[in-house]
Amino acid sequence: MSNNKLDLIVDFETVPVPPTAAVLDKMRNALFAQLVNWEAPGNIKKEETIAAKRAEFIAKLNKDAEDLERKYYEDNAFNLPLLDIVSWALVVCQNGQIQDVYSDARREAIHTFAETWNNLGMKLSPRLIGFNSKNFDIPVLLINLMRHSLTLKPRIGNAFDSQLDLRTAMCGFNGKGTLKTIVNSFGIDSFEDEENGAMVLPLALANEWEKIEEYNKKDTVSTAQLFLRLSYVLGI
Repeated sequence: MSNNKLDLIVDFETVPVPPTAAVLDKMRNALFAQLVNWEAPGNIKKEETIAAKRAEFIAKLNKDAEDLERKYYEDNAFNLPLLDIVSWALVVCQNGQIQDVYSDARREAIHTFAETWNNLGMKLSPRLIGFNSKNFDIPVLLINLMRHSLTLKPRIGNAFDSQLDLRTAMCGFNGKGTLKTIVNSFGIDSFEDEENGAMVLPLALANEWEKIEEYNKKDTVSTAQLFLRLSYVLGI
């Protein structure tokens, strides 16, 4: 790999870190605390009917308790400090062309990301390009590096020109455009309606890592192609 300055297009897929037993116990205690204040509807007077309604309520609590782990994941899907990188894709661009594509998907995939980054042999900090990377990918990357005590060599640059968020560049600071909408409109790639970040959590819980990696790679290569068009227009 050349040591010339590179543009790296990155994208991460995440799910919350697994809940601890203490977290699940706290959620379970809060759930069953509802039983303390349970009262039968005022129009029910028969003791056997009240007992049946209470049994129905307890059965619902027990059913909800079985789904506590899934509820934990869904409630924390956008809680940045708890997000674990489970898939990454990295596209290396140089001289206006895609040079290499790297990817991986697994629990704590941050380790293989750091290993790949460090093996690229870069001397200068690359420019990081992403879509909504300023608000998501870069913070998630930093959190995961901190959580696992990892460093990138060279380190991520913090200068203004060391990072480029295509969503901000193309949609403005309050832009609502999505990557799928933009790349489909340019004919860069064709994303189906069901192809979005919401598919990652159920796939991860089912250990369908190859499907996550395939989606992540498609997302990132599309972002790279979008960047190359923009860089040609702006001469950057």
